[in-house]
Amino acid sequence: MTTGAGTGETDKRREEIQKTRAELGETARALAAKTDPKALGRETAARAKARVREQAAQTTDTVRESAVRLPMTVGQKALQGTKAISQKTLQSTRTARQKGERGVEAARNSAYRAGSKIRRHPAASATIAAAIITVWSLQRRRKNAVP
Repeated sequence: MTTGAGTGETDKRREEIQKTRAELGETARALAAKTDPKALGRETAARAKARVREQAAQTTDTVRESAVRLPMTVGQKALQGTKAISQKTLQSTRTARQKGERGVEAARNSAYRAGSKIRRHPAASATIAAAIITVWSLQRRRKNAVP
């Protein structure tokens, strides 16, 4: 015979068994899902797809930032080049002007010395001038002569 107290305990054990079976079923399904090749493939593909999308977004952002910075960089370099050319031109002009002034002064002094020598030795100067003119005219004749 069974008493009422025994039946209550049996019911509790049946409930525990049902609960354990349910938990065991969930565990079995979870293990099956982890070992299912199709499910694993889909999960791996989804992760790879997400990773590729993230990398593409980062690359797109980098390219956009570079595209914005590039014209500024080119413009800045062009401006620097223009400044450098302007400075070099100004420096060259100053140098040429200084050399030109020195050259004019040197030519003036040389002409003055030559003039004073010519005044002191007019016959020698006339002979040298005649020789220079003769050589010059002979060279022109040779150059203009028909071969």
